[in-house]
Amino acid sequence: MDTEVMANIILSLTALLMIWALLRHRQKTRLSQINDSDEHRGMARNPEALMTTEDGAMREIDKLLSLQNADTED
Repeated sequence: MDTEVMANIILSLTALLMIWALLRHRQKTRLSQINDSDEHRGMARNPEALMTTEDGAMREIDKLLSLQNADTED
């Protein structure tokens, strides 16, 4: 075999091994992040807090609604 062909084969195999190693590392990292994170139960941590309103938030909603009404009237 020609040395150029041999070098191309070696470089191609090296690139494939590097890609495989990167994908394997990414998969291990993702699995460890999933296992390390808290379980998601689908419930609010403090559902009572969702029942109260904040004055600042209500004022902001009023502003947005008045802006929306002004836009629709034009």
